[in-house]
Amino acid sequence: MMGHKSTNARILIIWGIYATIMLIFLTLIGPRAFLWNKKTEHKVYISLGFHVNMKHSFRIDTNDESGFGKDIRIIRKILTDLDEFQDIPAVWDFDNLFTLEKILPKYAPDILAKIKSRVGKGQDEIILMSYNNGLASALNRQELTDSIRLAVQNPQGSGVVDLFSKYSPIVRPQEMMTTPGSFSIYKENGIKSILLYYSGITFDAFRNFISPLSLEEAHNPLLFENAKLPESIIVIPCYNVGDIIDHVSLRNWAEKLHRAQLRGEIKKDVLIAINFDADDSFWYGYNVSAMLKLLPNTGGLRQLIQSVQDLPYVRMTRLQDYIDAHHPVKKIFFSQDTADGSFNGNSSWSEKAYSSDFWSVVVNGRRLHQIVHSFFTKKKSSPPRHIKRLLDEEYSMRLTLLSTTNFGMATPFLARQRELDVLHLMRGMRQKQKEIQQMMTLLLTDRMEIQGEGGYKEVYFLDKDYRTDENFLLFFSKKSLPVGGFAFIQSISNPLMRFRARVVSSFYLEKTGRFRNRLFFETTSPGAGRYSLSLSDVQAEATKWPILNNRAEFLLKKMRIVLDPQKKGVCFYMNGKEVIAQGSLLPAIHYRRGWQSGTQIKIETVSYRKDEYLQFMIRGNLDLGEFLQLEKGTFVTQITALADFPFFIVDSRISYPNTRRMDAIKKELPALARFVDFSWVEVAPVPLYIAMEASAKYPFQIEKINYLGIESEYAVTYYELHKGNKFLSNLNNHITASFLGVKTRNDSVYLAMDTTISPNFSFAPLKIVPGKQSNSQAIWINPGGTYFGSQWSQPTFGNGLGYKAAFITGQQYSSSAPTYNGYKQNISMMVFLANHPKRKKLLKKFAEPISLILDGEDRFELLSDYFKLQESNGKPEPGSASNNLALPLSLQLKIIFATIISFLD
Repeated sequence: MMGHKSTNARILIIWGIYATIMLIFLTLIGPRAFLWNKKTEHKVYISLGFHVNMKHSFRIDTNDESGFGKDIRIIRKILTDLDEFQDIPAVWDFDNLFTLEKILPKYAPDILAKIKSRVGKGQDEIILMSYNNGLASALNRQELTDSIRLAVQNPQGSGVVDLFSKYSPIVRPQEMMTTPGSFSIYKENGIKSILLYYSGITFDAFRNFISPLSLEEAHNPLLFENAKLPESIIVIPCYNVGDIIDHVSLRNWAEKLHRAQLRGEIKKDVLIAINFDADDSFWYGYNVSAMLKLLPNTGGLRQLIQSVQDLPYVRMTRLQDYIDAHHPVKKIFFSQDTADGSFNGNSSWSEKAYSSDFWSVVVNGRRLHQIVHSFFTKKKSSPPRHIKRLLDEEYSMRLTLLSTTNFGMATPFLARQRELDVLHLMRGMRQKQKEIQQMMTLLLTDRMEIQGEGGYKEVYFLDKDYRTDENFLLFFSKKSLPVGGFAFIQSISNPLMRFRARVVSSFYLEKTGRFRNRLFFETTSPGAGRYSLSLSDVQAEATKWPILNNRAEFLLKKMRIVLDPQKKGVCFYMNGKEVIAQGSLLPAIHYRRGWQSGTQIKIETVSYRKDEYLQFMIRGNLDLGEFLQLEKGTFVTQITALADFPFFIVDSRISYPNTRRMDAIKKELPALARFVDFSWVEVAPVPLYIAMEASAKYPFQIEKINYLGIESEYAVTYYELHKGNKFLSNLNNHITASFLGVKTRNDSVYLAMDTTISPNFSFAPLKIVPGKQSNSQAIWINPGGTYFGSQWSQPTFGNGLGYKAAFITGQQYSSSAPTYNGYKQNISMMVFLANHPKRKKLLKKFAEPISLILDGEDRFELLSDYFKLQESNGKPEPGSASNNLALPLSLQLKIIFATIISFLD
């Protein structure tokens, strides 16, 4: 009996061993065994693209590891590795102004000579980036056109034709920035194709914006078509090193695609188009343990090439060669303004506290050029030589300032020296602008002069597009003008010519000691000429209250406003329906683990006349109550609403708390090291918590306008592609030249920022949060602030490890909130609560009020003080530099496991 049991046990063990061997055999060989008799003529093409920009936001302009010396070191290694393999082409794109014109000729002419030689021999390919490394989606038509044309040829001889004699008509836009209308300008300037990330990591351009592509479509040219404009261009989906990690290795990626070709799932050739920063340590290789050296993606470009060299179906290619032989396989469309920053949008560049200060100089320069152009066009003459020289110098400086380097993508701060360089550049631009303004003041005939009480006079430029229907005008005075009342603008030469304007705000500016008054001409505004300003006495009929202690409601025809100091509440209703929810307009800071709103809040009504107008003030402190707080903050916000229009106007001044900076960054590089306070997570200076909610049937639609004058909109339906994207910590895919709109089926809220006070090319990040209704979404709007939280989820063909590795190694995924530490901010905006036949027109007029000569307060002194404040804790003690792979052990083990599994696939 015992022998029988022993025999059965041996049989079971033998069968178990046999089954295990068969399982291992089938796992290892099975998938490939079934394809051994399959054949296909289709190939897997690979292009290796190196994106070169040696002027960085997170490094400085020195020939060492703190600056472009790192770029030079890595690119020399890239070229050495390429030379080892005679038949491997490379695709290069450069900025011209900094890298090709200044840095390489002086510090690394050997690199320039080597690439010239390779291009001349037909090995390598040159494609375009942009002349000035510019914020492509935020440029106007002239700036974008020049960024392309000067990249090809320029007087300094740094164009790609000047240096390399030829290039392919393909553009790789800096930071993947595009906007509706930009493709048409590319096409007008000879560009036929564009490289855009379709990435599995949050360093992406358009993957979350279109229906999922098949493997075949995602690795072939696509045709972008916008029927509304219309415009079209060939889009080449490209990928970065995070995607290589996501596929375990380049070899595994190629094998996966080829097996799909053998199975007939892919019926064409495919292209793996890699394009990534040429200064990334990935190309050089990492210092890793002996065990990890066996893994892919650690040995630099040489290892990458060797990994696919023996695959008979792999072909290394230049991009244009592949495009010429392969037609687009699918039409696509998206209308978001793309960028590969944090949260797949503009966050990394537009949400730093000082981004608006930098942008204001750009806006002023554009406004001046338009005025000068209008004046001399009307005269049918050209500007005098001295004015033309100043215009050219200012424009050249503006192109430099418009480099993405000067706004990000480094977060939270730019490199310290970069901040100072930008401030110096801005001072130079402002000086040029003042000289142009002074000269034009003597020449301009199309101008308006308004003489106020007390001897104050303001002078306004009127350009060729000036129209005298509804307008906003800013007038500065020593005394406040009576809000809600009327100002009368009367011609000095013809007293019968009289214009009436409502005083919609009067906001005190501490720095200048003057009041900024905003006048609203509801019908007709003055044209050129000299005028005097007088006031009506209607203000005396208005009702005033002291500071509110209890809830109060105010009626303005269809608008109802509820102020509740006990609940810190400001609510707006239209036609009985809540539009702006409680808590809006009160500054809030997410510090450490939670949001903290203002304290010691006081609400007072300055002026109220039932069914006509209301103005109220909110004052308070921003007290974080933390031991690290050195100085509490303060804020004052003024809100004005008119009964005849469904909008209100906000003027706000915020001084943020100053907290001790204890978190050291970049200790290993003393030139870049600094202290910050990473406890700052999010900042909302005048938040709008929108009451309307969206559903799957009626999603949120975001409408915006860019600097090409093109209006467009997109739907927030990203959860249809990936369920992890139903609620978004930050949504910022909207260039906002003047206005931003959020709408659903029947409801909408639109807003505009006064660009003479607080301009920003993307002024209002959004946050998508759970709504009150089941399975619904709500939305928060954050004008002038920054949102943060979990990054977007990304669809992927890979294993998701590249997505995780990117957040650990990427320098752009920090919050911008620490830049608000100790910052002083001014905000002026208009908010429309409902549809109105003149809504967009008034929003645009508010964003661009009648142009003042030398208007507003000078921000340079404030910025200088602010930058000094950031250095108040000194510099961290130097650490040690290394080229080690900075991944935690747990993620390294996951990558090892994924590599083993890939061999079994």
